[in-house]
Amino acid sequence: DGFAQIHLPSTERPSGAQITVILSAYSPNGLIYFRGNQENGDFVCLELREGHVVFRINLGDDSYALVKSKKSSYADGRSHTVRVIRNYDKIHLQVDDESDRNSATIPGENAKLNINGDDHFVGGIPPGFNTTAFRNFDIHWNEFFGCIQSVRPSQVAELDLDNPIRSQRKLRGCTFRNGERLEPTDRVVSFNRPDLHLHSAQRPLMLHCYSSRANWKLSEDVEKLEILLERLGYLAFYLYRGYLVVHLGTDSSQ
Repeated sequence: DGFAQIHLPSTERPSGAQITVILSAYSPNGLIYFRGNQENGDFVCLELREGHVVFRINLGDDSYALVKSKKSSYADGRSHTVRVIRNYDKIHLQVDDESDRNSATIPGENAKLNINGDDHFVGGIPPGFNTTAFRNFDIHWNEFFGCIQSVRPSQVAELDLDNPIRSQRKLRGCTFRNGERLEPTDRVVSFNRPDLHLHSAQRPLMLHCYSSRANWKLSEDVEKLEILLERLGYLAFYLYRGYLVVHLGTDSSQ
């Protein structure tokens, strides 16, 4: 799982606060943007959940709200613009245009988001990040695969994604096929539907494993693997007694 950590202090205003993100994704689940305080538990969060865009905000005590996009088609590799607007106790989520716009009300009495000095996390969080203060909110912390082109956590500043203070598995730039869909790299594992597809070529073997809610059914595709292994090296992923095993072979004898 990759991430970018950016330090940009900013003050969240209860009236007129806005977050804008432009992204292209192939993963139906994954963290897009998170900023939160590990001591008081206040946070804002954008994520993908089963293809929907979901925004969460917590102001402490009972002042927590969630709003979800109407459509669940945002893991299609196309570029989408996500806008979140907060106006006091009202939050509005819009993806692309007005046809997909939802709103929610933040309950409770708290009105201030206390995260002014906390870092911004894009695409995931680093290993060892303490999520204890946020464990009751069912945040999807990882699995994002795609391109996040820009993040503007306020109406003024845009995050410098090219120069994070810390990052992992982050590549510079995004390439789009025919100017429309994100062009993934060859070494990609994505999880969309129960199936297994093997692609052989002169370049390194590309293995796409697709799974719904991590219900891997690779045993049904053993025959496909055996046929391929007669003539090519391979890269295999499978579950064994609850462990994920990766097997790399350079020829059929391994």
